[in-house]
Amino acid sequence: MKINCLLFTLTTLTWFSTAKAQVKIGANPASIGATSNLEVEAANGNKTIIQKDNGNVGIGTTSPGAKLEVNNGTTAGAVKLVDGTQGIGKVLTSDANGVGTWQSIGSTVVYKVAATQPVDVIGSVDSLDLGLSKTITIPAGRNAVITVFTNVPAGLDSVVSLNQIPNAYIGTRLKRNGIDTEEGSRKFTLAAFGNSASTIVPMSHVVGQFTETIVAANTDQLITYKTQGYVEQWSISNGYTPTYRFNMWAASGDNFDWGRATMVINVTYY
Repeated sequence: MKINCLLFTLTTLTWFSTAKAQVKIGANPASIGATSNLEVEAANGNKTIIQKDNGNVGIGTTSPGAKLEVNNGTTAGAVKLVDGTQGIGKVLTSDANGVGTWQSIGSTVVYKVAATQPVDVIGSVDSLDLGLSKTITIPAGRNAVITVFTNVPAGLDSVVSLNQIPNAYIGTRLKRNGIDTEEGSRKFTLAAFGNSASTIVPMSHVVGQFTETIVAANTDQLITYKTQGYVEQWSISNGYTPTYRFNMWAASGDNFDWGRATMVINVTYY
């Protein structure tokens, strides 16, 4: 007798579902949306539905506007996909067949710092502040390749005779978190030219490049790059005491001959 009743009940449910094309599961079983074929309602009122007219699936919404719409309100993390390719900082990427997997994606951020005024110094100096400094943040979980380009005009601050040019090295030092980077530091040589009285403003451009790879960490990584001036003077010529100038010829007006010192940092995430 119990078996017969069970068979009757299942037969009746199947017929009812086919005839009305609506099935409700979970809380409030007697109430179903007029546009739903299937509705699953949790005890807290959240619903998953399949619409009658187009087969759209809605999770957290009763009116999905796409084949699948997930509405998690204002709470982040509405979708979780774990297939072995997931990882921090990855994005969901489709192949030619529409199959999605988590992939690393590259993007480049460019930072530029330009000098605002000339910086002068007399005699030797080890680490002259040129106002060229930038701190960047590598977010937790991100790998990156960083390239720092420096271009600093440097020379003397006035017209001198060739035989008054001092004997000195002039250059720049690129520091990473206060530590010199050998690859990014450069210098050139100044030297007197015999007894010639011809005049000139000695200058050149100190150009450097430094590249490093940042491995992802569990916390943000802060890196400060700073370009500083450097003078190593070992003798002066004909009693002339030179003033060395970095960054530009003048803070105002044209600087087409010298240009302005710059430090450009390219950060490529992958």
